[in-house]
Amino acid sequence: MALSLYAPLPADKFSIRLIKLQPSEDPSAPIHCKLVTYPVDGKRLGAHSYECLSYVWGLSENLRSINIEVGEAVAAFKATPNLYEALLHLRDPFFELILWVDAICINQDDDKEKATQVAAMATIYGLARRIVVWLGPEADDSTFAFQRLRDLAQASQPKDENRFRERLRRENNDNRDPVGDRDVNSGVGSNVYKASKGQGVEEAIRKLLNRAYFCRMWVR
Repeated sequence: MALSLYAPLPADKFSIRLIKLQPSEDPSAPIHCKLVTYPVDGKRLGAHSYECLSYVWGLSENLRSINIEVGEAVAAFKATPNLYEALLHLRDPFFELILWVDAICINQDDDKEKATQVAAMATIYGLARRIVVWLGPEADDSTFAFQRLRDLAQASQPKDENRFRERLRRENNDNRDPVGDRDVNSGVGSNVYKASKGQGVEEAIRKLLNRAYFCRMWVR
């Protein structure tokens, strides 16, 4: 990575760098980003349009090249495979996406800058429009796990209980009520969970929660 990729951040006001992830209709096209400096000082909460990417860096092996544009120059940034996959997944076919990504937006070769930016990460994340969590590509029935977790959350709302019961009936080809009468002590969410146990829910959720992201110290 060329050192010219990073100009010093302004010393008179707190600023961060952001990347503008450029769109592409071709999923196999190289990733191209624009790196810009963004002053955070003076901006009120909710006035920011950037999103923060929360992810695991992963192993520094088999690095993938990302094109980073700074002004008129373009430099190659070596990203870990997990970061590359995250950006590839987030890239929109038509619109650019404004992101704060620590590995790119912080000059990792500048210890002073790194210390300052890392210390301000709570502020950087707190002012973002949205936090995007990348757990990795679909695997081990993760889509199924998310669907069941969503179902459990929705079924906890009384208006969604009957709809969830009917869905379980269809999936099980069974006319019997798979949830049963609501237990006022445990709540419908508990009954829905019990009704789902035979469908591999526990194993799918266990594998999801065993992903590297949830093993990080600041997540657990």
